[in-house]
Amino acid sequence: MKRYSYFMLLFSVLLFVSCDDDNLDGNGWQPTTENQSKSFVWKAMNSWYYWQNEVPKLGDSYFMSNEAYNTYLDGFTSPFSVFTDVKHSADRFSWIDGNYQNLLNQLQGISLSYGMEYGLVRINSSDELFGYIQYVLPNSPASQSGLTRGLVFRQINGTNLTVSNYKSLLSQTSITIGFADYNSGTITLNGNSAQLTAIQISENPILYSNTYEITDKKIGYVVYNAFNTNYNAQLNALFAQFKTQNLTDFVLDLRYNGGGSVETAAVLASLIRGSETGNTFAKLVFNSKHQDRNKNYLYVNSYGGTALNSLQMNTVYVLVSSKAASASELVINGLKPYMNVILIGKTTSGKNMGSVTLFDSPSTDYISSSYRNTSHTFAMQPLVFKTYNSANESNYENGFIPNHDVNEVESLANLPALGNVTEPLLRKALSLITGIPALPNNHLLTEVGESIIIENNFNRFSNEMFIEKF
Repeated sequence: MKRYSYFMLLFSVLLFVSCDDDNLDGNGWQPTTENQSKSFVWKAMNSWYYWQNEVPKLGDSYFMSNEAYNTYLDGFTSPFSVFTDVKHSADRFSWIDGNYQNLLNQLQGISLSYGMEYGLVRINSSDELFGYIQYVLPNSPASQSGLTRGLVFRQINGTNLTVSNYKSLLSQTSITIGFADYNSGTITLNGNSAQLTAIQISENPILYSNTYEITDKKIGYVVYNAFNTNYNAQLNALFAQFKTQNLTDFVLDLRYNGGGSVETAAVLASLIRGSETGNTFAKLVFNSKHQDRNKNYLYVNSYGGTALNSLQMNTVYVLVSSKAASASELVINGLKPYMNVILIGKTTSGKNMGSVTLFDSPSTDYISSSYRNTSHTFAMQPLVFKTYNSANESNYENGFIPNHDVNEVESLANLPALGNVTEPLLRKALSLITGIPALPNNHLLTEVGESIIIENNFNRFSNEMFIEKF
């Protein structure tokens, strides 16, 4: 699944370019053999990093000689430490990977996973945590073990979850989950357990869809968990079904959607709104060295030569959480100038910037894996651009605050399945549309902060947004 149930606005960009034999190498500094992988980090960041002109050590004239350049690199033990040294203090999301193939797989939505998405919650505002299952993928290790939405767990491999250990415990490829009972905020181990081994999974991002007929309303609903271009045809086919049903209202559930393709985000926005063909959906702005890469994404009426089955809605109800990030937030921001966007849930992640996948391929300005230096396997995912909507708005660094605050954690005593009309976020949307009573908020628990919620997966692309091509 897109996450080992661990979010972009990080966006990752995979660029396809023609290559030449210039063997360009940044500013001309030549690394020693020992410094090649570390040099890749500095030179690629010097070229692409959004804050390049604000980081003195990435300045074009920072080094006075080739010797000074290598002396600088000699001071670091690995590419990881060089990367850390040149990151901007405001950068929360850039990262580096020791195996470029991980990045390529994750761009396609393929990653190691148990097949379950989960949330983590503080116990009485302490550093002690418990987890709960938010959804389970079919035909996955989690589903084969009988796990379902709403199950609560307290231990991994016999160790209680805490703020300091949850990442290491939940990133193992084989785990034993110790389940617990939940009673008004009290978590008690119940002796039940399940053993899971992560496998490589490619997740269909359309987890669930339905149409509800309540009073005189026909309400379409979809749980959409990743912006994956491989499933654009299925997404369009789903909207064809919605279109034949003459919907009056539409609910888009992005609460577990950490991002994906900018192109698919534009397609989804076009499917929802449908009457803005040719108008700007989003603007991408790069650093001063790559202004030629700036691009506007438009609302479209077709994709891949096939007409889009647009609904032409004037209002959309979007279910969100702190896991809704990047491409999810891009859709929200891109729709806002054209229609009513009503948010229900918890504050979103706040990723209004994007990243590009960089390889050690100087002849392509570090953007092609085909021409990479084969002496190492490092690749990077640094922030390289910022996004705006048609009104030039990009002011959601702290996330979008929902119009209606609803927390699914408060229903853990009996958490309904996604799509059930009593599920708290969906119930609130249906209430706003039809007038049926919404469920009360109990405010019994304190949710774990973003740093914990987001990074509970093998797949760091769970909160990314990327571009397949320019």
